[in-house]
Amino acid sequence: MGLEGMPAQEESRIQEYSNWLQFHRLWGSLPDLARKELARSLHLLRVEAGTLIYREGQSSLGLYLLKWGP
Repeated sequence: MGLEGMPAQEESRIQEYSNWLQFHRLWGSLPDLARKELARSLHLLRVEAGTLIYREGQSSLGLYLLKWGP
């Protein structure tokens, strides 16, 4: 699906993402191990406001979680 070449996450980044997920109602209810594995699979995508990241009918590359933004 286009993600095979993504670099491995550093342990500190995985922990940062896991901590962020923990504060959300749904993701925070996951067991620690499941949340950490989900965090391991996250990759930051920084875009400018108004950037189109998905179009209807397009095959998605994964699950998009909005961390910051309007």
